[in-house]
Amino acid sequence: MKTTVTIEILEAGQPHPFADTRYRARIKVERSNFRGKIIPKSLTEDQVKQLTRMFVRNFKDKPEWHERRLQSIRMIETGLWEVLLISPYTG
Repeated sequence: MKTTVTIEILEAGQPHPFADTRYRARIKVERSNFRGKIIPKSLTEDQVKQLTRMFVRNFKDKPEWHERRLQSIRMIETGLWEVLLISPYTG
């Protein structure tokens, strides 16, 4: 069996001057069985957070006001999640 993690960066940067920096990504995890059929892999929210920290941007669970934070995390379908991280503009 093989497990594949796909990270698609949808947004990275400031949408306009003096704005917070946004990082939005889709995380997809699939595995193939012995017959080669690809199956979406179920993940917990904590597993998605760990993948986000490793492959998108690191963040703290309880950030200070000036640190990057996880704004949203949602499951789109089995094996496919979307995350949004925000880094505040500190000028």
